[in-house]
Amino acid sequence: MERQNYIRELFKKFAEDKCTDDEKRILIAYLKESNDDPDSILPDMEELEPALEEASFSDKTRDRILSSIHSKAGISRKKNHRRIYWAAAVLIFILLSTGIALQYFYFSNSSESHFELNGNDITLTNERGEVQILDPTQVKIIQSESGTFEQNRTTLDFSGNTQSEKLVFNTLRVPYGKTFSLILSDGTKIELNAGTSVTFPVNFIDSEPNRDITLIGEAYFDVKKNSKHPFIVHSGKMDVKVLGTSFNVSNYPESKISEVVLVKGGVSLTQNKETASAPTLILSPGEKGSFNQSSGQVKKETVVTGIYTAWRNGELVFRNTSFENILVMLERKYNVEIVNQNKELAHEMFNASFKEESVENILDYFKMTNGITYTRKENKIIIH
Repeated sequence: MERQNYIRELFKKFAEDKCTDDEKRILIAYLKESNDDPDSILPDMEELEPALEEASFSDKTRDRILSSIHSKAGISRKKNHRRIYWAAAVLIFILLSTGIALQYFYFSNSSESHFELNGNDITLTNERGEVQILDPTQVKIIQSESGTFEQNRTTLDFSGNTQSEKLVFNTLRVPYGKTFSLILSDGTKIELNAGTSVTFPVNFIDSEPNRDITLIGEAYFDVKKNSKHPFIVHSGKMDVKVLGTSFNVSNYPESKISEVVLVKGGVSLTQNKETASAPTLILSPGEKGSFNQSSGQVKKETVVTGIYTAWRNGELVFRNTSFENILVMLERKYNVEIVNQNKELAHEMFNASFKEESVENILDYFKMTNGITYTRKENKIIIH
């Protein structure tokens, strides 16, 4: 439910031309891959139409695109289909306004590219916007114009790729309910938690001063040391700069707080251009740096790092965590929608640990300790 509210707010921000580039990418990913009913997500048409009518492309181009949508998605402009129609139109406008190729949205006639995504797929998007579904049970060699890389079940390995002589970026997206690993061309390993995407170069170039990647969500990094080329994680309004180290970054779009937990080595948290007034934090092993996306405040504290990296072993560890935030974490891990009707419990704090438990077993724990009741129908859970 939190995710739906966040996406709805992004649509409103977009209609007011206040979305950042990262937020536009989130909308792109959501509209391409979500199974949610658009009627439950999109704001009222009147909030979106003015921005769309001012879109900077010709009537001929607009008509051609919308005609393609109608023919391929079976969408009519009847009143009861207007939200779906405008969902497609919003996506097109976002794509054009961010300079992303139109092919990112609608498919070519080739059999290789003609497929439908669903929200449960792990996907890799190349520099041309072509999307490939990654089956975590497969072992295979993947060849592309920008190089050759290997998939070994739940790991995508670019470490043998030295073909590209220019920066070419791919995006790996991991849906709710799954995790996946990525090895970059320099040997850096990234473990992606559920609901996470990372944009990265298929090969780092010596002529570039830094090794830059962009993260949305949560991931654990084991960075190969290279003093000549610092490794920088751009995540929302926060940048994390390292030479070689192990750390966890959590920056989910719906969260107001971004966190970096340092396991070993050293990192600095720097502000990007949008938040230039925020001070720089230098972290030592065992410390957590936090950045408030709303206020711009930063702070650091000593923590038990295992609490923040337990997800790598399939564990859920809650320490002084509100029931409301626990439900958000359960939604990500188990790819379910949870509606909490027990408002009194929402802000109560809990300490608990779970390892390889089903979502029902975890909710049964709260049923035993706090007397909650719940019902589940398919992918939706209602707490009464």
